[in-house]
Amino acid sequence: MSQRFLTKTIQVPPWLCLLWAVVLGVFWVSTASFAGGTSRSFQVLPPLVNEVATHDAILELIQGELVPKVQVHDRVVVYFPGHGVKWLMAAGGAGQEVLELGKRQHGAFTYTGNDGAPIVLIPEGAFWMGSTSEEVESVVKECMGYDFSEERCRGWFKGEMPRHRVSLKTFYIDTHEVTNRLFQQFVTEKGYTTTAEREGESYAFVEGEGWKPVKGASWRKPEGKASVFASNRENHPVVLVSWDDAKAYCDHYGQRLPTEAEWEYAARAGTETRNWWGNGYAGARRVANIADQSARGLFKNSLANYNDGFERTAPVGVTAANPWGLYDMIGNVWEWTVDWYDNEHDVKSPQANPGEPAAHRNLVIRGGSWDNEPINARSANRYRLRPMDRAGTVGFRCVQDVCPQSETKCAR
Repeated sequence: MSQRFLTKTIQVPPWLCLLWAVVLGVFWVSTASFAGGTSRSFQVLPPLVNEVATHDAILELIQGELVPKVQVHDRVVVYFPGHGVKWLMAAGGAGQEVLELGKRQHGAFTYTGNDGAPIVLIPEGAFWMGSTSEEVESVVKECMGYDFSEERCRGWFKGEMPRHRVSLKTFYIDTHEVTNRLFQQFVTEKGYTTTAEREGESYAFVEGEGWKPVKGASWRKPEGKASVFASNRENHPVVLVSWDDAKAYCDHYGQRLPTEAEWEYAARAGTETRNWWGNGYAGARRVANIADQSARGLFKNSLANYNDGFERTAPVGVTAANPWGLYDMIGNVWEWTVDWYDNEHDVKSPQANPGEPAAHRNLVIRGGSWDNEPINARSANRYRLRPMDRAGTVGFRCVQDVCPQSETKCAR
């Protein structure tokens, strides 16, 4: 973001305040520079005219839409929907600073989570969750182009309907998928043994043979051979972790797995397109680690006109972040959520902060992975696994609730 959007209030004489109020009135700024997207304007109410209390709204969209804001740790965070731009207003009166946070990646407002990893503050708000019937029909046709049957394709994607409106409270979410290094930290602290290690084998992708049970395959050795640490994969997402393993990690650090709604809201980052970057894979921009040119030796159905540079998992954060500063929400590895799977979205559940529906057999995973075609690596796509299942394509990230200011164990 350009430095010209950096605003700092100062102590000024009354005559200058009056001049500001009368001559300028309100100040219009185009947000096109914020995200490189469609030009859109917002109104800045002059902060120099009056003292601005901590809870005052200082910005309002010209369309009449109030800018989402939240008080966290004596600060007010103001969001520009669809652009991921956040401003921080420190507590205080006249002379306070309004700091532009665009110097951070995509304007992300980042804290440190309880496990030591960066987490991003996600604003409260509402969004359209799932896919319309027209969107599903389009994906089914694309799916059939990969030589899958129509019945199979419809079975995969019907669970995205109906599209419905959901509202959520503010929460934190991990900037990255949990890495092997962080998982090692957890295992050491807790003395934890994963499901795969207890059972002695897991499904792994064997080149030339495909997916098969492999003895000794675990999060430490995803292919049953080389250690992730010996092969310089400490910053790759941890895989071959069951839902129970992922939950144990989040619980250990006072966090939790995201709900489906929280996951999709964060993945979309204010967008309504297939993915946060749009509806395709245009140009050479590296936006997601999926089955593409780099994985052509492994998979028949690879994307011919896109290359992320990685055959299997990639280090977290090497692809572009979404507008809210989150990496690998699409691709790299599927991510566990806390929700049980239903064949269609549970529209009977509360529209505000929906949680776990009635217990079923399978749990929802989201985001697609390095072995998936683009049809499976989309913001709305859902898949399911049993709690004890694990694979070399499945990992997780945690969320953390926003606590009262008096709570000392909150993310800082």
